[in-house]
Amino acid sequence: MIKNYLITTLRNLWRNKVHSFLNISGLAIGTTVCLLILIFVNYEMNFDRFHKKYDRIYRLYEITSFDGLPKQLQALTMHPMGPTLQEEYPEIESFVRFANMNNTLIQVKNDFFYLNQSYLVDENVFEVFDFELIKGDPKTALREPNTIVITSSTAKRLFGHENPVGKEVIINESESVNIISGVVKDPPDDSHIQFEALFAMNGLPANENRTSWGVVNNWVFTYLVLSENASVAKLEKDFPNMLKKYAGDNFTEAFNIFLQPLANMHLDSKNMTLDFMNFHTFDRSYLYVFASLAFLVLLLAIINFISLSTARSITRAKEIGVRKSIGAHRWQLIAQFIGESIVYAAIATTIAGFLVELSLPYVSELTQRSLVFNPLQYPELFLLLVGMSIIIGILSGIYPAFYISAYKPVKVLKGKIYTTRARFSLRNVLVVLQFAIAVCLIISTLFVVKQLNYLQNKNLGFNKEQVILVSLGGVDQMKYKPLKSELMKGTHILDVTAADQRLGRRVRQLHFEYQGDSAKQSMATYVINVDHNYLDFYDIELSQGRKFSKNLATDSARAFIVNEAMAQSLGVPVNEMLGNKFGFAWVEELGTIVGISKNFNHNSLHHTVDPLTLMFNEGWGYTEMAIRLDKNHTAEALEEVQNQWDVFFPGVPFEYTFLNQHFISVYQDEARVSQVVGIFTILAILVAALGLFGLTAFTMQQRTKEIGIRKVLGASIMSILVLVMKDFIKLVVIAFLIACPIAYWFISDWLQDYAFRITITPAIFLATGLGVIFIAILTILYHAGKSTSVNPIEVLKDE
Repeated sequence: MIKNYLITTLRNLWRNKVHSFLNISGLAIGTTVCLLILIFVNYEMNFDRFHKKYDRIYRLYEITSFDGLPKQLQALTMHPMGPTLQEEYPEIESFVRFANMNNTLIQVKNDFFYLNQSYLVDENVFEVFDFELIKGDPKTALREPNTIVITSSTAKRLFGHENPVGKEVIINESESVNIISGVVKDPPDDSHIQFEALFAMNGLPANENRTSWGVVNNWVFTYLVLSENASVAKLEKDFPNMLKKYAGDNFTEAFNIFLQPLANMHLDSKNMTLDFMNFHTFDRSYLYVFASLAFLVLLLAIINFISLSTARSITRAKEIGVRKSIGAHRWQLIAQFIGESIVYAAIATTIAGFLVELSLPYVSELTQRSLVFNPLQYPELFLLLVGMSIIIGILSGIYPAFYISAYKPVKVLKGKIYTTRARFSLRNVLVVLQFAIAVCLIISTLFVVKQLNYLQNKNLGFNKEQVILVSLGGVDQMKYKPLKSELMKGTHILDVTAADQRLGRRVRQLHFEYQGDSAKQSMATYVINVDHNYLDFYDIELSQGRKFSKNLATDSARAFIVNEAMAQSLGVPVNEMLGNKFGFAWVEELGTIVGISKNFNHNSLHHTVDPLTLMFNEGWGYTEMAIRLDKNHTAEALEEVQNQWDVFFPGVPFEYTFLNQHFISVYQDEARVSQVVGIFTILAILVAALGLFGLTAFTMQQRTKEIGIRKVLGASIMSILVLVMKDFIKLVVIAFLIACPIAYWFISDWLQDYAFRITITPAIFLATGLGVIFIAILTILYHAGKSTSVNPIEVLKDE
């Protein structure tokens, strides 16, 4: 029986080549999209799962809540927290801390190299995390001060094919010698911790940063390993008591600590600030968007299949009548047609597997992920493909099977099967649903792209054009001023400044006090330490007061420029703030507000413009130098900068980043999502168009005699085309009307994540509606044009 079903299926497939192609290609495209998204979602969901203790590892994070600023989640914690927590709570088995070393300059003999990802760590790092050492002992590799473990790629870069263990290197132009004590495999791509080198933390000198409690002393990432039966809720509930014990009562009013599971760090850190160590963070909500997209595109393909199968069923009515008349049971017919659907789905899934393999390198490049598709290497993936074939086949074939098997053999064999066009039918519902999904995807994609363009092109209140950023990490910062002086002599260098933090990032918060006419007001503010010409460099406008002056000794560490958002937060008119006392809460004598800047977007556009303080304190030092280049001579300007760099820092690599590129990277998640959704939306439209193409072909085939009669009676080709198209266009318009409110709701909700966002206007909705109708008309016109051009004599000669 099964053999007979299979032969019948293959015969029908071959006999109806166009119908089979449309059905299989639609399913193949839908399955390809679904598989690609499932591979990506699976990759994102499995970040950090290779660590044996991943379900017991938690990262400590802080929530600060100061007057004048929204609550801030930050990944950095205080150095003494790890050992203190382990001592206080028996359920905390161990801890390990990481401290970011920014750009680390490493000297190997006479050669210099920059390490962009290096950390100070506790010696037990390899007991907590399963990073595999190739050379060295994981228990002792970082026990001694001034020891370093490097990755295999770093070892090759620094030492070639030599064994690096035992080699001496110098870090950041210091006098102390450091020893390479081990080589570790490069961290997997699905690890949130990525590094080139790990340095022993126990070699640091004992100072206030290592022993004191306070927000200003946040500089390490702390991970805890909990026992099997530990209660996270119980620990978090008791943390305030621990803070009071070690930091005092006042400290806990605006500060608390919580635990974030390692398994959730990758997807649930959207609002985490100072999260420098979290590689390739991704927003879980976007994962839901992708999963929904996978479902919708596959649903489109299944709807497409059902529509075409039920439409084609009329041509198989006599086959069903004959089978029933010779004794075939209905369940046998149902089994046959579901079996046919499964065969179609299996062919489509096989084709989809090849399409996935072909497109995966492009998708990997687009998403910046190392995505893999190998059903033979991963048996669960092979089983998934088989399962998808069966499930899709059953889902897409079950309705046509029951629909077709219900035909009455007597009526069918007499040619009296019901074929009139009902005002309401499942086929019409499916067409409406199909296009409603496509319209939702198109509208959503267009708004996502529009918002992304807005983010990248909005006037931020400062000039970011033709600016390169050069790290000062690892070099002698005392050379910054003479280097700046020489750079300013360059023919194609327009200006030079420096700061300790970069625009476009969530910068650090510090506790300040403001003294006006009334009592002191305590508050927190974002703070950037800048060179005296910072405002001129970025064309940041002042609404009151003056800029910093290098000629006024009192400006260094004693003068502050705040933004208008600060005045609003304090409830003080802007013109009344100038000259008032202002400064760090832990300093007895406050400084002075010398200027008030207009608001500018120092942070990404996800966030409002919050209170910001600029200070000019050369003693704090700077982490980054900014250089503005002549846009007409960029290459020559870069050469001038490198020549001076080589003079001041011989042998040290000259590395730079354009500030514009940095701001593009700030919105890279949105950019990738818009690209991926855009591509899959085009494929969804193609699936919908294929379905409409097939339905039109079948409908026109069924109405050829009707069209012939109309032409004989004098109907014009245009009137016939309008008659044929209006039924389908009506369905597309209904789909559009259903899709608009759904798309509006989704876009409105998505835009709430942005403090600065576009306005939802009707233009995109109308353009999408017209575009979809145009696609539908072109699709219908092809077959309708062919049918209306047929000679009516040929159609009616047998009547």
